[in-house]
Amino acid sequence: QTCALPIFNTKAVEVGFDPLQLVINRNLRLDVTLINPDIYIEQDSQGRWLTTTITPPTGKALIKTDLDKLRFRDANLVLVPKVSVGEKNPLPVNVAFSGINGTAKLLNQNRLIKLELAGKAVSGGNISIVGDLIPQKVLAGNFRLQAKNILAADITRIVTLPLTLKTGRVNGDLQKIGIAHV
Repeated sequence: QTCALPIFNTKAVEVGFDPLQLVINRNLRLDVTLINPDIYIEQDSQGRWLTTTITPPTGKALIKTDLDKLRFRDANLVLVPKVSVGEKNPLPVNVAFSGINGTAKLLNQNRLIKLELAGKAVSGGNISIVGDLIPQKVLAGNFRLQAKNILAADITRIVTLPLTLKTGRVNGDLQKIGIAHV
């Protein structure tokens, strides 16, 4: 059974905004930085990593508040992939990353998220993701994924491939990766 939502725990949160925009336009655009967050995400039974939507505020308010950027500083991420049917070991093997730094910029009333993230795999190697994420009822987007010296088995655990990588390490620079998950 999987969690419906990711689990977050953070040491501190920094919030910034432009006071001039607040006074002139009555618009509070927040720039939020999570410092040393621990993030835990389980893949659901349909193979989705995130099903969370960020809903923009509705109605008329004296001050309009929007989340403009969500930054990560020295984050830790644990991904728990679903166990495939017929798998010898019924327990999932976590894939963990540390030292993740980067930004998720929310655009078009939260219908587009521009990602720029980089970090290290706990099992060794570096990874970076740059691209656009479209958080709808299905997950879609275009990314550039760079990996250096990552365990091949970890890639197979978190990305659906037409083959299974069991041993070794991989390097790659994949551009224009399109994802669509129905």
